[in-house]
Amino acid sequence: MKDRKQHRYEYCEDCNCVTSIPMMEETKVGLYEKVICNCCGQLIVESNQLPKKEYVHIKKTWGYFSNKDGQVDTINVCETCYDKWVATFVKKVNTKEATELV
Repeated sequence: MKDRKQHRYEYCEDCNCVTSIPMMEETKVGLYEKVICNCCGQLIVESNQLPKKEYVHIKKTWGYFSNKDGQVDTINVCETCYDKWVATFVKKVNTKEATELV
């Protein structure tokens, strides 16, 4: 049986999605698990520490019309790799300025 871990949920107003971010078990300040960039392998967050840099967390549950039906993929990409990745896109990423920073 897998360990059940606490998660922090973030809501994205732009796309109306909710992202689940795993956290360490029952900590007072809600610290993260170890996070490593899937592209370059760089350590982004050490266990029991706050993030040292920004990163993108993507969780995708594949649906019926894919070859991955029922598969859940999770990736973390550091800001440097993200910039390189999106530079290869044919359609530019939709961006806007945040009016309130949390």
